Amino acid sequence: MKIKKAIIICPATLKNYWKDELSNWCPKIPIWLLDKNSDWKKLMKKLKDKGGILICSYGMVSTSRMLITEARYDILVIDEGHKTKNIDTELRRNAMQIAVKFHWLLLTGTPL
Repeated sequence: MKIKKAIIICPATLKNYWKDELSNWCPKIPIWLLDKNSDWKKLMKKLKDKGGILICSYGMVSTSRMLITEARYDILVIDEGHKTKNIDTELRRNAMQIAVKFHWLLLTGTPL
């Protein structure tokens, strides 16, 4: 299994932490940070052309859902994944619209 595109959804306060850790552990993999100041269309084109890891917050999944769901990812990681436990939450509904080829990975310290 070769992973070309991944998306990490996390609390806004952890986006830079994820970026820093990935830069240390995987320096050759492009990392794209989606935030309110991003040129979303350019960023998604770069992800499509070059691959890499897209990091975004829960709020950005809602705000830019249409752009995020245009891509098909090999893997989806949700930090604090217990927040998707309730099927009626906006985060869960938006995450379910993301096309994932291989796996979902939910990271949580809360028993599910």
